[in-house]
Amino acid sequence: MTRSSYLRLSPKNRTFTGFSQAWLGSDHLLIVNSSRLVERYQRFAFADIQAIVVAEGGRRAIWQAAVASVCFAFSMWVQFTFGKRFFAAIALAALLLALLDIARGPRCRCILQTAVSGERLYPISRMRTARSFLAIITPAIETVQGSVPVEDLAAQAAMTPQIALAESTAQPPAIERPLGYTPEILFGLLMLDSVLVFAALRSTFTVAFGLLPTMYFAEFLIGILALVQSRTRSATSVAVLIAAFLCVIIDPFALSGAAAWPGVVAVFQQPSPDAAAWNNQITASSTTVFLAVGWRAAMAITGLAVCHFERTAKGE
Repeated sequence: MTRSSYLRLSPKNRTFTGFSQAWLGSDHLLIVNSSRLVERYQRFAFADIQAIVVAEGGRRAIWQAAVASVCFAFSMWVQFTFGKRFFAAIALAALLLALLDIARGPRCRCILQTAVSGERLYPISRMRTARSFLAIITPAIETVQGSVPVEDLAAQAAMTPQIALAESTAQPPAIERPLGYTPEILFGLLMLDSVLVFAALRSTFTVAFGLLPTMYFAEFLIGILALVQSRTRSATSVAVLIAAFLCVIIDPFALSGAAAWPGVVAVFQQPSPDAAAWNNQITASSTTVFLAVGWRAAMAITGLAVCHFERTAKGE
């Protein structure tokens, strides 16, 4: 069957790693899942579809608006021009995402049930899309399976013993996705960075000063990736990840960055004529060093311990 003989049932539901989309064939439903490099196709014959369940999902606009508010507050609080612009940009992006999320309508979860499995239809992610999807797919399924009056369904459900009903709808064991290692990478990086921050704030190694911007950027990017991939994680792991990511955002402007960035500028732009190029040191208080190094080490130890116990509980 050519692509022109398919009817598009949903727009592309885009994510960070790809997109998914639903298409209507002559006798089946086609779900396309793309990861940019690989496309996976799932076909569900109309005769095999037992039920399609749609439930309204959560509202992310609330969290996006909360992030925007916190970032706006930080943009007003920090004293550095770069920090003000950085937090203002994040706040503006979060606010735009919240407005776009509201404009697209309520979210939903759509589950397609067959005799052997229940599949999540990721292309059907909005109630507006779900209504148009059901309006097209329902007549197509009824054409193959025939329509059953509601009164007959109710009578059949009342007459069917609960044990027989449970046996007929028994599902095979669910296949759980393995846990990724992105959180462990983040916590391991924080442990390494605790040593680098101490070297940058207490030593005279110029190379340590140059590592600070790269270190902050790496922590920020890996933190975002870890949060995106935290769906299969426990609530405790997600809580530790969120706490670590908030510390990563605050640190360059409130902890080590308050002492580090002016020192870096002084070292590289206005070197002392009497001192050797390598003999320069950032002036940071003991409290600043303790906070900048301490939160990284504490988060790293806590996060690695939580991930270890989580994997042990899952038998990995």
